[in-house]
Amino acid sequence: MIKWVKILSKNISIVNEKGGCGKTTTAYNLAQGLYLQGYKVLGIDMDSQGNFSSTWGSNPECIGAFDILMHGETAKDAIQEGEGKFDLISGDRFLKDFAAKTGFDVNFMLHDALLPIEPEYDFIIIDTPPAVATLTTNAMMSSHYVIIPAAPESYSVDGLVQLNESIHAIQLHGVSDRKLRILGILLTRYRKGTRLAGDMAEIIKVVAEKIGTRVFERVIRENMAIKEAQAAKKSVLDYQKYSNGATDYRAFVTEVLADVREDCGGQIRKVKNKKTAGEDAEAEEAAELVIQPEQTEEVKD
Repeated sequence: MIKWVKILSKNISIVNEKGGCGKTTTAYNLAQGLYLQGYKVLGIDMDSQGNFSSTWGSNPECIGAFDILMHGETAKDAIQEGEGKFDLISGDRFLKDFAAKTGFDVNFMLHDALLPIEPEYDFIIIDTPPAVATLTTNAMMSSHYVIIPAAPESYSVDGLVQLNESIHAIQLHGVSDRKLRILGILLTRYRKGTRLAGDMAEIIKVVAEKIGTRVFERVIRENMAIKEAQAAKKSVLDYQKYSNGATDYRAFVTEVLADVREDCGGQIRKVKNKKTAGEDAEAEEAAELVIQPEQTEEVKD
């Protein structure tokens, strides 16, 4: 007798209790980078600041994450679609009201809401607020993987240890269909050639080993194109694809895909994406750009 099993999306939460580490920027560029490689991607904004949604250009009249969590709206009805980018479930300031809710069952509400739509996506990328509270816990309960962006600063080290304790608690009390693991620590806002960045990178590598994970090989260098892309409401991959910022994020996306592929036994399925049906040439170009070696000197942004 053949047993048919629904293949669900791979869900990744971008998490750090510390603000200013490039968390939302990383979530957005990861989602768009996967989309540009031909995967069907859903981005979810669980941060009440709504920067992820603002960058995407969300429609404030549409229902979003708050309506799903507080009013029982379906995730399918909350999905916004756009041209040339991943799908979105938006977040806004009203998420603060949900963040005040308590109770063990509250932590599983996003997980339960996403189950019906997970077969429709290859990846779901979740941006989280800078605190491990109700919203972030919901995101991690819904995820298979966590990625931790961290700036090479002294305060980041203490934050990593505390965050690992929170993730460990999720691993112990999470749902049976998810085996949450830390995919890696991504060094962001990296000033290449400075002593502080080099020293802190080595310390963070030691911490990563102690908590059972690794630091991604590619770092995200401090780059003006990334800041300009934020102001232009675009991913740096779309804004200036030959900049150091775009080069770094493409390489990072490639590492993520390699790790997830290995974890899945060698392959990742692709849902047919009608939005990328005529964009094969662009996807091939993105794949070629990924393998270019890291430049040793800063290019002009």
